[in-house]
Amino acid sequence: MPATPKKGRRFGGDAAHQRLMMANLVASLIAVVPGFDALLHGNKAYLAVTSLLGTAAFAGGLLMLISASDIGLAILMAAMVVLWAIATSHHMLIDAKVHGRRHFRLAA
Repeated sequence: MPATPKKGRRFGGDAAHQRLMMANLVASLIAVVPGFDALLHGNKAYLAVTSLLGTAAFAGGLLMLISASDIGLAILMAAMVVLWAIATSHHMLIDAKVHGRRHFRLAA
């Protein structure tokens, strides 16, 4: 005999906490990112690749949540790892151009 679902705690606990969580979400979504204008007018390949990877991560996350799919989780994690690697190398290159720092040296 299947179990009857029980009503759990509400999202956020109480109404005040829900409003605070939603306000924080809205603030994060509309936050002004420093240098975003330069990104839009900068390297179009970087913007295109990261946008495609972000879309793939989003689709993988939805697939994972909707169907409890291992493939969705794998897509999400792979896209996140690649995005992290791209962002890290991009920041290192920008830092090297702006400040003249070298973060790694190739052995001769």
